[in-house]
Amino acid sequence: MKASELRIGNLVKVPQDVGYFNCKIVSLEQFVCRVNLKNEDYYLYYDEIEPRQLVEGWLIKFGFKARLVEAYKPYWVWELSASDGSVFTLLAPEGEITYESGDLTVRIEHVHRLQNLYFELKDEELTFEL
Repeated sequence: MKASELRIGNLVKVPQDVGYFNCKIVSLEQFVCRVNLKNEDYYLYYDEIEPRQLVEGWLIKFGFKARLVEAYKPYWVWELSASDGSVFTLLAPEGEITYESGDLTVRIEHVHRLQNLYFELKDEELTFEL
């Protein structure tokens, strides 16, 4: 991954001897980043880090609630109440998760991209404890 894609607090996956694990980015440095995995900090090169695919399970962990919209082609709407009282809404037609506002449509494939978009729009972190 590229350092420019990441923020402190992003959830990503890192390789370990027995598979991949979810971890949180703790710091970003010039050539490496520090991640926290099971209460231990590790330094990894950026190309060792992989994005987490955004699936419904992640939305549930972040606190989103789903509702089915009956339309020509039914689709899911995922909503999260923000601290400012507004509702942050994602659409999930045909398994693809998107954010739409006016002329802006953003397809969100990875967890860190959702976290970054939410922070840019709401000025607060989107996170939960691993």
